Amino acid sequence: MHALLMGNGTDHEDHDGLNNRRENLRPASASEQGYNKGTSADSTTGFKGVHFHKQQKNFHARITVNGKRHELGQFNTVPDAARAYNEAAKKYHGEFAVLNDVGDHDLILNQGYQAVVTLTGTSQNDSHKISRRHK
Repeated sequence: MHALLMGNGTDHEDHDGLNNRRENLRPASASEQGYNKGTSADSTTGFKGVHFHKQQKNFHARITVNGKRHELGQFNTVPDAARAYNEAAKKYHGEFAVLNDVGDHDLILNQGYQAVVTLTGTSQNDSHKISRRHK
């Protein structure tokens, strides 16, 4: 529907693909549309741009800009890695940045292999617990 209103290369500001009001649509390149996506469904940490490195037993933050992946660093906690991603996203993705909500998150790191992250106030406005075991 949005392609009929504004043509191809359109992005939904509120992330709701069914909200095709003109004030919610904005022109966007393919890269900008990618920046505006949330956390992947197969994320092991529950945060965009953050993954657990099994061999090093720490968390890595990375961001993709114009099709190129940039490593942002290694961190002992998920929130620290998520904050690093947020800073880079603001800088490189601008108005299309989707930021991690790290305000209400707790991390328990047990012997470097188990991470338990409690998510509160996700984009779906529900609270839930994600538990991942990294081996």
